Amino acid sequence: MTTSILNWLGPTPLSRRKALWGMALVAPNVLGLMFFFGIPVLMAFGTSVNEWNAIKPPRFVGLDNFERLLYDDSFQQALTNTFKLIALVVPAEIGLALGVALLLNLPLHGRGVLRALYFLPVVTSTVAASVVWTSIFQPTYGILSQFLEPFGLGETKWLVEPGLVLIPAAAAQIEIPMIASGGFADARGLVAALALGADGVNMGSRFMCTVESCIHQNVKEAIVAGDERGTELIFRSLHNTARVASNEVSREVVDILKGGGQFEDVKDLVAGGYLTVSRQRIEIRRRLPTAW
Repeated sequence: MTTSILNWLGPTPLSRRKALWGMALVAPNVLGLMFFFGIPVLMAFGTSVNEWNAIKPPRFVGLDNFERLLYDDSFQQALTNTFKLIALVVPAEIGLALGVALLLNLPLHGRGVLRALYFLPVVTSTVAASVVWTSIFQPTYGILSQFLEPFGLGETKWLVEPGLVLIPAAAAQIEIPMIASGGFADARGLVAALALGADGVNMGSRFMCTVESCIHQNVKEAIVAGDERGTELIFRSLHNTARVASNEVSREVVDILKGGGQFEDVKDLVAGGYLTVSRQRIEIRRRLPTAW
């Protein structure tokens, strides 16, 4: 067995060492493709043969989703555009790359320098792009923050706040109108969301605190006096994250879901109602017109 493997690597010790070195050098890329491309593709295929709304457990439907896709007008248009792109771009790219490769293989003076200059962008493009984008989005001294400073939007944590990343990412993937929600309370947030690609914003908490809102004044004052540390993120494990006020109920919901609980285990806690906290349990009673 060992002899056959060695023969497969090469007939001589030198060729075997070269083969092992080659395998060691390509191993990081192969493992990267496997973990960051191959496995996600398999997981996506597994999801595609199920009907799942991110709340209820997945239900196996076989190839029904693919059958519906074949009759979808948007899919047919996308498939047509893809084939057009392949027919126009791929031959040109292959021809140009082959021409440059043959040119760099000619016995020219300084061929090594030309090869290095040609390959240099492949190595430096990612690093250079990272440096440029970091300098643009740096919170205090970044070009974008300096440009928005007169509008009251300076020192924005562009690369830290999840919403600032998710909004443009979503805008690049969908074509329907998109409303950004969470953390928007004034015109500055509206302008920022529109600049990031949203078509509008949802200012739920702000309108809850208006005079016209039929919510108890104590609740309004608690919302105004609160900060970002007075909230909890629930339903994360169910892929339907929501930010709610931090209290006994929300913290219990977080603990249950962190322990592997499902929606059925917390549905009574999140259904709403007047809440009474006791030592043994949390009882949900009929809503009363008072703040809790």
